[in-house]
Amino acid sequence: MPRLLTLLIVALLSGCVNTTYRNMNMDNDPKDGDTPFSETVVYRIADTLYEQSPDCVIVGPTQKPAASNIEAAVARHVSERFSRVIGPMIRDRSAREWAFDLRNSKDRQAFS
Repeated sequence: MPRLLTLLIVALLSGCVNTTYRNMNMDNDPKDGDTPFSETVVYRIADTLYEQSPDCVIVGPTQKPAASNIEAAVARHVSERFSRVIGPMIRDRSAREWAFDLRNSKDRQAFS
């Protein structure tokens, strides 16, 4: 009975989960409308991306290790827009081979 009650509560609370996408350049309160079960994705797309598109794009690592599926989806999505896309598998393998720590800004710059 306690297990069934727990599953019922989890099922009901899963309906309260939502994901909010916020542009980093916009002036909005990052806590506006957040609930304890909400996830916020903050993104920034520089204007120079549209003015002068690069030939090669590296999909950067996310802060959450469980988001590897999202990295792969982003790589597939941008592969239609850019001639060469370095996805998460190639990025991680190359970073290991060349001993780069992609959490470090200098290593990211040298890697690119």
